[in-house]
Amino acid sequence: MTSKEIKELLKPWLEDVLRDAKKKMTIVEVAREIWRIHENELRKDEALFLTWQYEMRLAAQSLVDEAKIEKSRDGWVWL
Repeated sequence: MTSKEIKELLKPWLEDVLRDAKKKMTIVEVAREIWRIHENELRKDEALFLTWQYEMRLAAQSLVDEAKIEKSRDGWVWL
């Protein structure tokens, strides 16, 4: 998978986690929840497995830019 494909894959995962949480979550909390839900998918592709946490941050910034989530000093929240 390319970086762009990984970012696009992660965006709805991020949205789902934050929407379902209904609270502000730290990056670690979001990563933990994505891992809990999508571990099998993350393990299927080496590039995805090795880069997903980095790409998660890029995906989150895209969602901030699209005004779908809000970023603060202590985490992200679904809008």
